[in-house]
Amino acid sequence: MRILLPSLVECLGGDERNVLLTLARMLYTATTGRFTSKDQAAAWAKSLLSKADADLLSYARLAYWGEVLDDWTDRGSQAVYLTDELTRRLSALL
Repeated sequence: MRILLPSLVECLGGDERNVLLTLARMLYTATTGRFTSKDQAAAWAKSLLSKADADLLSYARLAYWGEVLDDWTDRGSQAVYLTDELTRRLSALL
């Protein structure tokens, strides 16, 4: 995970949903030592985050399920902030 983290973060622009969900899954694995799906990891990670960040992660989950339009045009800066937050938490565990 430590090796893949920088290249994952570099892919954020244009692939926000998958990057955020993958970061949540990596954080889940680093914290628990277990594996789970992206959407289950996102549900787990929401309790660790501020309401705004949890809402954005929920949006990513809904987009993953095809329940909302996967449009990050107005969410770019929020996605960067959440990526930084998840990366900071993950890096502390690695």
